[in-house]
Amino acid sequence: MLQLESKFNEIFVRYANAYFDQGSTITSVYLFDTTVAGFGGCFLVKKQIQGGGVKVGTWDSIHVASVDLEKHDGKARYSVTTTVFLKMISSNQASYGNLEIAGNLTRRREDTVAMDPRLKTSNSDEFHISNIGRLIEANESEIRQEMDAIYINKTKQIMNTGRLKEEYMTCLLYTSPSPRDRG
Repeated sequence: MLQLESKFNEIFVRYANAYFDQGSTITSVYLFDTTVAGFGGCFLVKKQIQGGGVKVGTWDSIHVASVDLEKHDGKARYSVTTTVFLKMISSNQASYGNLEIAGNLTRRREDTVAMDPRLKTSNSDEFHISNIGRLIEANESEIRQEMDAIYINKTKQIMNTGRLKEEYMTCLLYTSPSPRDRG
């Protein structure tokens, strides 16, 4: 199991470098035995966010995977639950002032895949890496899209609505006739 954990750690660093900018991203993978035939794992990503209008922020991904090789007629059953915590503090005095966004989303995916009985242990490692990796990538991609739609764009929409109301009220104040002018 230690060899597989080491392979997962090597590959997960490459995954994080591909999806998150290199540098301030920390990853770690831990595998563990389960009560059924198979194993479990925890895949962690911590990304510090700075720049592009963000003063400070963090993206924390937690992926908990389980592999069940029992009672599936030569098939492996994979389950990955992903939770992402996002926090950003931004400031733009000319536009929206100070802004803090924080939230989390959780997604779960499962898949059952037929195993080739000719797979040796080393080849089955790559088989498991590929299948778990595919589920992690799908979960995180979906969460990334939802975070953008829900937290980022919805916040912009709400702030713009508030700003429009404020501008509307300001316009009314300056364009409405004074009581003297009404006669």
